[in-house]
Amino acid sequence: MEKITIFTPTYNRAHTLPRLYRSLKDQTIKDFIWLIVDDGSQDGTNNLVKNWIEENSIKIEYYKQENSGKSMAHNKGVELTKTELFTCVDSDDFLISTATEDIITFWNKRDNLKSVGILAYKGLANGKSITTMENKYVESTTLKNAYSRLGLRGDTMLIFSTDIVSKYKFPDYQGEKFVPEAFLYDLVDQDGEL
Repeated sequence: MEKITIFTPTYNRAHTLPRLYRSLKDQTIKDFIWLIVDDGSQDGTNNLVKNWIEENSIKIEYYKQENSGKSMAHNKGVELTKTELFTCVDSDDFLISTATEDIITFWNKRDNLKSVGILAYKGLANGKSITTMENKYVESTTLKNAYSRLGLRGDTMLIFSTDIVSKYKFPDYQGEKFVPEAFLYDLVDQDGEL
């Protein structure tokens, strides 16, 4: 059984998804499910993904919903996840070839078996990090503490225990399609450390 769900919310991003797909096909281990929640795209995303599913290079699950915003797509993604780990990789991102292997190896070797997930640095295509922290390695911390006290700057990759992240949902505000991601992350922080 797969260990991690790589969740991608998408809305009219058929032009950016192929790079992410190629990076997922190039993973050194394929112990993951790529779960795409299409938030009402009208640009042929469904046909693109259908072709990739037929290629059968990686395991892909595809769900299409009425346009409701990224936060509602995230709620649906967590609801559909059956693996131990869950991470969101946006449609304009990509992973290095060892990403899933590195995540799973790190998760399996962690000392703190009660951790809620992993906080990982993000890099650019040129190999430079877009994530910085004054103390480059901290054994465990909440995300809020990392930003407010440990000097974390930039974007991060967050890999959550599905058991933990599934306890929380973004609120559904009538007529509002944007809810900051920090809303959910603050809730997860109450459950433990990354």
